[in-house]
Amino acid sequence: HLERARVLLHVIDASEDDIEERFRTIDRELELYGAGLDERPQAIVLNKVDLLREPPSFQLDDSRIVGVHRVSAATGEGIEALKRWLFTAIPPVPEVAEEQEPGLAEFLEYRPQPPARRAYRIYRTDRGFRVIGEAPQGEELEAALEAAGVRQGQEVELGDETLEWR
Repeated sequence: HLERARVLLHVIDASEDDIEERFRTIDRELELYGAGLDERPQAIVLNKVDLLREPPSFQLDDSRIVGVHRVSAATGEGIEALKRWLFTAIPPVPEVAEEQEPGLAEFLEYRPQPPARRAYRIYRTDRGFRVIGEAPQGEELEAALEAAGVRQGQEVELGDETLEWR
């Protein structure tokens, strides 16, 4: 999940023009998203270096940028070096405090019961719909049939009865 990330990787297509502007665009989106994402350490991964004659440069001076890596997803160039860097550069996960002894909860947890299974089914037929099982009555049946897509003039079979939908 993005909000739990300790380092953000910007994968940028190095074969396109204006790499720094592409970074700035993503950075603005992170700022708008909030949650302090724009303040996190960030690494730049310039992809598609196999398509270039010279290695791409990234000259943006920003204290949040902790690394610039050049890779090719197509050929695998630079991928192993990037993986090794990630394992050394990402801060360790903070240790979780030991659980306290079980006691009275400081909050209530609400767990809604799943809705009871319906005791009926609605099937589409060539002339309308057929309700099989213990069909609900009144507004509940009407709502279920409308949710199934019944239209005015179609037949609705309820047990031995056939009704024309109004």
